[in-house]
Amino acid sequence: MLHGLLLVLKIAGIILAVLLGIVLAAAAAVLFVPVRYAADAQYDKNSGKKPVLHVRVTWLLHLFRFFMEYNEGFKMRAQVLFFPLYDSERPIEPEIKEQKEKASKKKQKAGERTVFDEQPQKSGVQAQEVRKRIEQEPPQETGSETEAEQTAEENPCAFRKKPSLAEKFKCFGERIKQVCRRIKAFFIRIAQTICGIFDKSVSLKETVQEKTTHFSEMLQDEENRELVHFLWEQLKRLLQKSRPKKYRLRVRYGFEDSETTGWLAVRLAVLYGLLGLDIELIPDFEESVFEGEGMIKGKIRLAGILMIAGKVYFNRLVQKKLLKKSSR
Repeated sequence: MLHGLLLVLKIAGIILAVLLGIVLAAAAAVLFVPVRYAADAQYDKNSGKKPVLHVRVTWLLHLFRFFMEYNEGFKMRAQVLFFPLYDSERPIEPEIKEQKEKASKKKQKAGERTVFDEQPQKSGVQAQEVRKRIEQEPPQETGSETEAEQTAEENPCAFRKKPSLAEKFKCFGERIKQVCRRIKAFFIRIAQTICGIFDKSVSLKETVQEKTTHFSEMLQDEENRELVHFLWEQLKRLLQKSRPKKYRLRVRYGFEDSETTGWLAVRLAVLYGLLGLDIELIPDFEESVFEGEGMIKGKIRLAGILMIAGKVYFNRLVQKKLLKKSSR
């Protein structure tokens, strides 16, 4: 009895140890096995072709793979071993296609139904009664006659054949008053618009002054400067861990005006000299051209990113200034 109990415990312990080992191996794989990425692109303006882009992401000895391509259209594919999870070029299965066709046919039939299909047809006697009722009803006035009557009521001077001199002066005075009212309303709207713009500019100026004063006060605080320095250092570490290990960039450019090409060449030389990038920029002073090709390869480990995120989250100044948590 005791021997059997010990055997059961031994088997349960082995199973738990195996499960724990699997969990630890999976966690170690997620944290320390890097995600590798590679991308290359080409573009030539003078050839008339569209840009070409290829992106490849793999993980865990190519167990998980993701591919993306842009060449006259986007194509994407995700795989686990040899089993596709997603493929943009994968055709629709026949069953799904038939279901969609049936649903579209049902919608078309429902749209073709009318009121006469839903209601029963009337008998001959009922049709005669309806015809008599329509003949007995007085004819309705047309839209043009109604509009003419309304216009006549609003402007009585417009439809009289021979108005008198007093009526002419009266109509002329009414038109002058109407024009004056429109001019007055126009200038009132202009004045209101100018006042609104002035009020907005004043409020914007006050807001900018308040923000500038608040920002200068924040920079004078020693803790704020220390926090900015800490976040900048962590950002540089993050970029260093995720930057590509290999890269290549070659660009040949030129404009119709050689002075513009020279102006841009000087600025770009200063820029990539300060950044310390190993790239090739070739100015062309003879023709208007833009072509280039590039390639990057690198890898990212989740463990390093989580370490930086944890260091930022548990920092005393981050907790106090950004998360607003008081330290006890």
